[in-house]
Amino acid sequence: MKIIGTIKHRFNEDYISKVSNLYELGITDYRFNYSKIEGNLSKEELFYQDVLKIQSIGNDIRTIIDIPYPRKKMRIVCQKNSMQINDGEKYILHIKKYNFIKEEKCNELWLDNDLAIRNFRLGMELIYDDGSGAFCVNEIYNNQNIIILKALNRFKLQNMKSISFGFLEENTYSNVVNKICKNIMPNDIALSFVENKFDLVEINDLKKTYNFSIISKIETQKGIKNIEEIIDKSDSIMLGRGDLFLNSPINKIYAYEQMVSNLCKQNNVNLYIATGFMNSCIYRYIPSISDIVDLTYAISLSPEAIVLNVDLVMSEKINKVVELINILIKQHEDKLIF
Repeated sequence: MKIIGTIKHRFNEDYISKVSNLYELGITDYRFNYSKIEGNLSKEELFYQDVLKIQSIGNDIRTIIDIPYPRKKMRIVCQKNSMQINDGEKYILHIKKYNFIKEEKCNELWLDNDLAIRNFRLGMELIYDDGSGAFCVNEIYNNQNIIILKALNRFKLQNMKSISFGFLEENTYSNVVNKICKNIMPNDIALSFVENKFDLVEINDLKKTYNFSIISKIETQKGIKNIEEIIDKSDSIMLGRGDLFLNSPINKIYAYEQMVSNLCKQNNVNLYIATGFMNSCIYRYIPSISDIVDLTYAISLSPEAIVLNVDLVMSEKINKVVELINILIKQHEDKLIF
């Protein structure tokens, strides 16, 4: 069982030494989120340079490029890197390309997708990121591509985090994968919000050219419904529990995790379980009880890998977390976990 570390593009100037430290801890698989830099040519070039540097750290390094296709969620942006959202306050959401004005207006937000406005409804809840915050739609001005939102709680909003409201933009992705593979040749391509076997036609054709492995991310109830046909066209399944939590009944997450694990084993397909592992360690001296129980159960399912998020991977606590995960993995392998 492996640990996969998610790497943030140019997290800081010392990111190579951080990855070298992770490599010394035994982490050889790294996941990169392409959606955070897509469309910015200068950032894309730096992104390719970063991946190549990390690939050169060791011969056994494997790189996973996570692309926002065939479906992608909406990402929200404010003028600064982060913004304090206050309970009950109203905010202007612009549905257009980011075009910041010089003078700061602290109640303005942007969403880079004009298709989204067609899907907003009065009173609709918009869930921020993993559920740490939420807005409701207070007013809609279709002619101006403007939405007035009301905050439902107090939270800190950070740039390029997602909002979920039941709308996923669907696009083809051949050009994107061709460009990525010509620049860095990843070991794996992970597709987001895979919901049926037809989402995997393009990627299987591209696989013949570039010889990467296909990871299908299951993040919606439709994906769960069609999991068997998705498994049939994939090399691996990544259970993206964060988005699955927002796009399916929350009382069924435990059952979905177990069901997907069983089907992957039956079909000899690798399973990666992602999202939320040991996040409490970022802020606490020891992990929370729920984090330990969650991790222990996930390991008991014998997945190919546990995927850690970027905030934890780049935190000062990562060494202790990896040590604890390895202890639990060994207990499971020695049949001592229960």
